[in-house]
Amino acid sequence: GVAVIILLFAFGSAVSMSVPIGTAVVSVTISTFLTTVLEASFTVGSIGPVLGDMLGLAVCIDYSLFIVSKYRSLRDEGQETLDAVGHALGTAGTAVLFAAIAVCLALCGLILVGIPYITQVGFVAAGYVVMSMLAALTLVPALLGAIGNHINGGRIFHRDHGPDFVGIGARWAGFIDRRRGLVGGVALVILVVLILPVRSMTFGLPDDGDIDPALTQQQSFQLIDENFGPGQNGSLLLAIDLPTITDQNMVQVLDAFEKLQTAVAGAQDVARVSLPIPNNFPTSSDPSAMPTAAIMQVVPTVAPNDPAATTLVENLRNTVIPQALEGTAIPASNVYVGGQTAINIDMTDKLIEELPIYILAVVATAFLLLLMAFRSVYVAGTAAVMNLLSIGAAYGVLVAVFQWGWAKDAIGLVTTLPIVPFVPVMMFAVLFGLSMDYEVFLISRIREHYLASGDAREAVRTGLSTVARVIIVAAAIMMSVFASFVPNPDPEVKMIGFGLTIAVLIDVTLVRMALVPASLQLLPKANWWFPRWLDKILPKISVE
Repeated sequence: GVAVIILLFAFGSAVSMSVPIGTAVVSVTISTFLTTVLEASFTVGSIGPVLGDMLGLAVCIDYSLFIVSKYRSLRDEGQETLDAVGHALGTAGTAVLFAAIAVCLALCGLILVGIPYITQVGFVAAGYVVMSMLAALTLVPALLGAIGNHINGGRIFHRDHGPDFVGIGARWAGFIDRRRGLVGGVALVILVVLILPVRSMTFGLPDDGDIDPALTQQQSFQLIDENFGPGQNGSLLLAIDLPTITDQNMVQVLDAFEKLQTAVAGAQDVARVSLPIPNNFPTSSDPSAMPTAAIMQVVPTVAPNDPAATTLVENLRNTVIPQALEGTAIPASNVYVGGQTAINIDMTDKLIEELPIYILAVVATAFLLLLMAFRSVYVAGTAAVMNLLSIGAAYGVLVAVFQWGWAKDAIGLVTTLPIVPFVPVMMFAVLFGLSMDYEVFLISRIREHYLASGDAREAVRTGLSTVARVIIVAAAIMMSVFASFVPNPDPEVKMIGFGLTIAVLIDVTLVRMALVPASLQLLPKANWWFPRWLDKILPKISVE
């Protein structure tokens, strides 16, 4: 609904508005159907289709918006329908293709993190983006060709210009030109302040105690907590890989079980421990059947997200179990500690270990793509740095709201939460790809004016003034789609929706519309410097 209103305001025409909306509906419907079919044979992750719907709807509307905007401006210049469609597809359509590739590379790059669940979610989301791109590059031109001269039909109000109307954009671009140091400095200070809370980021998996009290899951959680203790909602599971059991070593194995149970039961913050439950045992019909594995349930005295639960898992793994089984028939390395708290620890450790590699790979790939597209070391370098600043600031706001509880009531958050481990990495993948969209559309227009005039500062001012409105409208649509998922009672969905909404807001307002043009105005001579030797060996990519 909000996206429809924004498009009506941007185009002033119901017909123009219907093209991006209709294309997005078709794209997401097909993607959802294909994902449902794939679920029969592959694991896609519970959050995958949700993120796919969120991202597919947002980027498809945005991609369609860019093409329709270009088409309308070409028609205003007097081009015929087919010529305008072809020109729009060759310019804005090429930029859409480049932007979609950037998003998909960031999402598919999640395979570097080495966590299957995150990889599955990334691939599913990338599939939605590919479908959105295909719909924008095929269905939109077909619709524009069919609509023809009626593209401005169904006017809601009269507008002499489309989304490229430069009034507000020109004034803002002129202000940045005059006060580039001030604008850049203020934007940078705000970003740094927003990044500061990241130092307090802690990770944890939400449980049913963090959702709406009106839901039965939360009521069940509270009932168990009050009557059986907080640890019952997050019990640990010891999985034991048993050695080959024979009549000769059975007594030794049972002795190891007893020592293990006694040691774990006596550990700090343990409420109770179950007897070992084997997967098999001798019967009258099969007296030779012997167990090959066993499990033991460990109920802590503390809730799953309590820091003491993390300490307990580490204590069991590093001290209690090794000491209890030393010299017994069961090696300590054959006992594995599982459960919600253990999963959180393992996932967090894995992310901390692999995330720098992933970030480096994505940033390096983006830097290389921008180098090939715009032939500028300065533009590619500042884009990479500013993308990191933008993402860092979004992380800071996420910590302030979800961990510290600032304005939590405004988004329907029942209680403060730790950050879900996979949310920051998913936010990085999505936002880095999306920020490339806006960077490409902004810089391509600036470069176009620079090649025409040779004046670097004037090119920034003119380029920003002509593209600002399109980027702002596209970002507003993106934010409205992401924000529509914030009321969801699932803390993970709420966190992703809110995080991406804030991330796009920060990226467009503080980075694309302020810091990027200000930095280009500060060092105009460096904007388009490119070593000759690098120009000879690096392939060229045309984004428009």
